[in-house]
Amino acid sequence: MGTIHVKVRMYGAAAIESGREVFTVEMGAGSTVDDLLDELDLKNRQYLYVARGGSDMTKLSGTETLSDGEEIIIIPPAGGG
Repeated sequence: MGTIHVKVRMYGAAAIESGREVFTVEMGAGSTVDDLLDELDLKNRQYLYVARGGSDMTKLSGTETLSDGEEIIIIPPAGGG
């Protein structure tokens, strides 16, 4: 089994928690969104909005398989008034 490289772009509290905004993660081929979130070890992950980079920002399910070279966007919930 090979490896893939996924570019991760995080915003808000997720970026602050991890100490990183844009970085690349090396994972095993066939890895899923849940595998990526396990690797990043972020708190309150059930509230995170995870999408593929680009014009289609459709939320990804945890079972979605990641592809080599793709960009994943992680956005925490926002509130205020």
